[in-house]
Amino acid sequence: MMKLVILFAAVVAVASGAGPDSSAAVLRSDLDISPEGSYQSAYETENGIVGQETGQLKNLGGHRHPGHRRGGQFRVHQP
Repeated sequence: MMKLVILFAAVVAVASGAGPDSSAAVLRSDLDISPEGSYQSAYETENGIVGQETGQLKNLGGHRHPGHRRGGQFRVHQP
């Protein structure tokens, strides 16, 4: 779970990171992690960067092959 929180924080940091928009404020940052390991996250910055992701733990062929399925999208406005 902690890895997901760190990953989400890193994505938001990069999304609002260095460059002319580095001072863009994060308008929304949501993270919901369920006890069984699935999650939903979303963020939006004032310079128009928007992202969302969902993920869940998956069995990829027995107890020795756990995996993580994730998907999502993001949008960035370029001048």
